Amino acid sequence: MDAVEYLKGKYDYMEEKDIEFFVSAAKEVLINTLYPFDPSIDPETFVVPRRYENWIIRAAIEMIERAGVSSAVAYNENGIGVQYGRAQISSALISELTPKAGIIKT
Repeated sequence: MDAVEYLKGKYDYMEEKDIEFFVSAAKEVLINTLYPFDPSIDPETFVVPRRYENWIIRAAIEMIERAGVSSAVAYNENGIGVQYGRAQISSALISELTPKAGIIKT
């Protein structure tokens, strides 16, 4: 499933470049979580494994909704306070990813 096309249908009020930004950001979180010790991976050329395509979409949705403050986990009325479980993506979604270990190439 193409993440950008799916999100364009879901968020038809957003410009494609904005959707591409959130998909790219979700892809970077995926790469940094799966391969935390491999700086050689280029996000521009990295092909997302099929098993993580749906994860990219769900992560981008969380980022878009948090940008619009619709997925807060806590809210205060008079003092106005909004709280999230994590800065970009929920801990529950991040916990679905298992970092890969390997030999560092020099």
